[in-house]
Amino acid sequence: MLLTAMVLGWWFWRRPKSNDISIQQTVSNPFEIGPAVGFGVLLSAILVLANALQDLVGTQGLYLLALASGLADVDAITVSVGKMAAAGTVSTSAAWRAIIIAAGANIAVKIVLIRITCGGLLARQMAGAFGVMLLAGILAYWADASLLGYDR
Repeated sequence: MLLTAMVLGWWFWRRPKSNDISIQQTVSNPFEIGPAVGFGVLLSAILVLANALQDLVGTQGLYLLALASGLADVDAITVSVGKMAAAGTVSTSAAWRAIIIAAGANIAVKIVLIRITCGGLLARQMAGAFGVMLLAGILAYWADASLLGYDR
């Protein structure tokens, strides 16, 4: 998905620029404690839920949690399943699949948010780009992990 994003970013950068896209941006203080505490709480909750669902339901529960948490944030589930894979609680193939599911859910949310907030040309361009990225993630998800050297 990263390689797809890089290629699409290069392609958009090389295209002729259009002046009909207007984006208003507000800048906030990056050193505020609130977002950091919120992320810590989210990370802790997802780590506890990931371990609990893995024990109760198995890998499918982890995938469901990845889908739900990816709607809001990809970082917390990425850190959680990374720690679980490093500890041997979950296989590396289940971990990378959970990350792809979370990233796909997050991309879908971003497409909707761009459409709601910006509409028009930007929404069409980003929907196309994010759609290609999402397709790359889906193809990676369904690829045979054993060919890539991952465990099952």
